[in-house]
Amino acid sequence: MKLETWEYGTVAQILHLGPYDQEMETIQRLQQFITDSGYEIAGPHEEEYQSRPDAKIIKTLIRYQVKKKRE
Repeated sequence: MKLETWEYGTVAQILHLGPYDQEMETIQRLQQFITDSGYEIAGPHEEEYQSRPDAKIIKTLIRYQVKKKRE
């Protein structure tokens, strides 16, 4: 997991390995990372598919736009 700055703002993303229907645990880990890092979700959930749906191991980047929490 990491935070990056993109043209449309700061994002947090994680690589999910496995079937699409098993992404929830990975999404929850990313959401916890965002909170623990002092950020909050500021945009829609995005997915970027890194492999074909019939690949032996399906790879999906899961991403949120984030912003620093106000103190």
